Amino acid sequence: MTVRTITPIRINSRMVSRTWQRPRKPRGTQFRPERKRSGTSAVGYADAARFVLSLSPAPAIVMTALFYSGLRPIELFALEAADVDVEKRWLTVRSSKTGEPRGVPIHEFLVPLLKALVHRGDPLFRTPNNVAYPIFEGSGGQIKSAILGARRRTGLTTISPYTARHSVSTQLVVAGVHPHVKDQILGHAATDMSRRHTQVPQQPLIEAINRLPVIDQWAVMPWMSEPAKYTRRRSPILASSYVEPEWDNAADAA
Repeated sequence: MTVRTITPIRINSRMVSRTWQRPRKPRGTQFRPERKRSGTSAVGYADAARFVLSLSPAPAIVMTALFYSGLRPIELFALEAADVDVEKRWLTVRSSKTGEPRGVPIHEFLVPLLKALVHRGDPLFRTPNNVAYPIFEGSGGQIKSAILGARRRTGLTTISPYTARHSVSTQLVVAGVHPHVKDQILGHAATDMSRRHTQVPQQPLIEAINRLPVIDQWAVMPWMSEPAKYTRRRSPILASSYVEPEWDNAADAA
């Protein structure tokens, strides 16, 4: 060990000396585990339901739409009533990450919710203050506080808005959907026809999105059919017909 004496210094008219010692380095290689970013992996739909049902209605509506469409959060927040054709089970994303508009199939599970949102009018997705969510790039920071609260309540600490997109992708693969069809739904691939006719429903995509599993306890939430009535509520709500389920991820394989 190197020991070095430093020239004495004067403090309050007294001479004192200091010694300096090289700090010891811990032996062995120091490994600092990389912090895993939330939202980078999929979850089962039973866990998704448990998480969403722990949210207040406004962010629960957002997460529900994400888990059954595969949209990016920024695409969802930019949707307008004119972009959604509930009867034809089709919606149009006017500005996607690729810079091109694209069509997206509507899952039957979302029909009552989207029908009510379109009837209410723009903005479709609103905060508990009944105003539009701000639109900016990222992974859903607009509902960050709600997400953090749901993580604490459920213990599902890796879920974020972008988790929904990964979950849709994974579940479509599990359900046997052709990779090209899956990529079309998620906007990773496009055909010449889909580029030219973004508002024309494509039946294969509609059939494919409907292979995502439906959790009954999720479907009976009152904000699914009456979002306008519950948007301003700032705490989770249970439907009168809701019964606490025994959560079983086996339902995802159905």
